Amino acid sequence: MKLNLLLCLLMLSGAIAPVVYRFATANAALSDTDLLAQQVDNAVSANADPQHPNYTCVGCDLRNEDFSNQDLSRANFFGSDLRGADFSGSLLINAVFREAQLDQADFRGANLRGADLEAANLVETNFEDAKLLQGSLEYSTLERANLTNAELRDANLCAANLQQSNFHTASLYGTILRATNMVDADFTEAYMRYADMYNANTDGTDFSGADMAFVTFPDGSTRHEGYVNSINQATDCNLEDESSSSK
Repeated sequence: MKLNLLLCLLMLSGAIAPVVYRFATANAALSDTDLLAQQVDNAVSANADPQHPNYTCVGCDLRNEDFSNQDLSRANFFGSDLRGADFSGSLLINAVFREAQLDQADFRGANLRGADLEAANLVETNFEDAKLLQGSLEYSTLERANLTNAELRDANLCAANLQQSNFHTASLYGTILRATNMVDADFTEAYMRYADMYNANTDGTDFSGADMAFVTFPDGSTRHEGYVNSINQATDCNLEDESSSSK
């Protein structure tokens, strides 16, 4: 009797063991899936957090949002609607604002070194005391924008619309201003040494008190202490092609 009972127990345990194994394996797989899902959720949440270094919001509606005094370096706002947004005092090094709507946005005191604002709409945007060193603003629209005391050293504003914008006391050392619309703009007391304004429209532009040493003027000449020197003129803003063809 005992022997039969023992045999039955052994047979029963043999039948149950595979079921238990499969259950444990399935449970482990579910745990791994849950962990992966949690990691994905964390990654998405991190990218949606403005404090995250890889913050991305492409084509988003962020009108009047407050991004002031934050570190948004390398953030990607490509094509987003940021009209009226507040970026004052923020760190925006190498941030992407290409083709974004930034009319009346506030960048006062912000650091946009190396930022990409190509073809962005920046009508009446406030860049007072902002740093745009080596920034890319080609084909951007900066009508009536305020760049008072802004730092634009080595920035590229090729073919930008600067009509009625204010660059009073701004630093534009080596800034590319080729083919820009500078009609009625204010560059009074600006530091413009080595700036390149070839083919720009400067009708009504006020350069009173500006440092224009070694500036390339719209006609392709450069003046310093009465010396006029004609330079090799270019027909467009493709400086890379121009420099390579001159070698």
